[in-house]
Amino acid sequence: MSSNLPDPSTAQVSIYPHEWGVFTAPFAQENKGAFTRIIAADCFWQKSQHESLARSMAWFLAPGGRVWVVSEPHLGRAVVVGFFETVLALGFEIEVVFERDLMSYIESGVEVRRE
Repeated sequence: MSSNLPDPSTAQVSIYPHEWGVFTAPFAQENKGAFTRIIAADCFWQKSQHESLARSMAWFLAPGGRVWVVSEPHLGRAVVVGFFETVLALGFEIEVVFERDLMSYIESGVEVRRE
């Protein structure tokens, strides 16, 4: 943290539970459209929750905000593609999709761009 925050002791971090797709809690009511950035990491494995997750992103995201999605390869592309199809159906735009191969193996593919 020292390289990202000048003085970590002055940083304010708060954690609030949220059930995807449920907006009745005080935190959800007070923070509709409040966040310019949402990081969604390793939360796509339940296909049945894709729509609820996407609706929560839409609820909390400020106009012009961005969602950064990170997924583990063990899920397989089909699950992640299903999530992207869900967000497109809900009006999101996909700016860029890429896959990073940490083992430095490069394969050609049409679905993703590797960096």
